Order: sequence, then structure tokens, then C-alpha cells
Amino acid sequence: MRFSLKSIALVSIAGVAAVAAVPAQAGPDEDILFRQLEMRTMGYSASVIFAITEGRSDQAQYFTALANQMATAAVMLKDSFEPNTVGQGRLPTRAKPNIWDNWNDFSGKLDKLAADTARVAELENAGDRAGAVKAMEAVFSNCKTCHDTYRTEK
Repeated sequence: MRFSLKSIALVSIAGVAAVAAVPAQAGPDEDILFRQLEMRTMGYSASVIFAITEGRSDQAQYFTALANQMATAAVMLKDSFEPNTVGQGRLPTRAKPNIWDNWNDFSGKLDKLAADTARVAELENAGDRAGAVKAMEAVFSNCKTCHDTYRTEK
């Protein structure tokens, strides 16, 4: 699968615009949408980075932007999940109720994800692509561990 600059730009712009449009006093649907957009930003960035490292994308020149975008989204994740929306709102969600029952564990995992994505961005920004690619292993591991525990299957 090839990722074009146009698709990267459209997803990035749409995510930023949608997040910026969420009001300070959001209801449950806005809270759910906010966290879903942040997770999509994370997933998209990580997927394209993975495709670049496997040679399935010719967009390697955007690795740095994607690493920084992922690190920024990771910082915002904890705030996006803080509102407990269990049983509220109309939007479907794959977030399990045990997120809020086990908030300390869940938020600790988000803190680790933020630190690990920041490390990827730091290495990439310093020109150490090999180090950034290696550091992505921790990011992918964090994602899987958290999703296995706190996200429902499709």
C-alpha cells in the first residue's frame, strides 16, 4: 500500500481541525469523538511509519513529520480519555469500561506511550533514523498491550 502526500495531509488536517473544533465543555459524544480522532492520528502515523520501514511506502521523507505528529497525539491521549463516558452518548466506542475502573494502570500506559513516542521523535529529529525505527518497537508493544486489555474487538 502506498501513502501519498495528499492522503497524509488530508488526514492530518482533518484530525487537527476536528480536535480544534471540540468545545471546552464537551458532552459525551464530543469526548468520544475527541479520543477517537486522537487514536486515529496515532494509528495512522504509526501505520505509515511501519509501511516506510517495511519498504511499502515511498513517503520516507515524511517520517519526521509523522514521528512528531504521533508524539503530539500521544501527549493528548490521557486528557482525551479522562472523561468517563460509559453508558453515555450516541457514538459507538470500542473503549472498554475497565479503562475507568483501572484508571491508574491505563493512564500509566498512556504516560509510557507518550514517553516512548517522544523518544522516537527525539531520535528522528536528531537524524538517527535507525534509532527511531528501533524505538518504534516499544511503541507498537505499548499499543498492543493496551488494546488487548482496554479495547473491544471489531
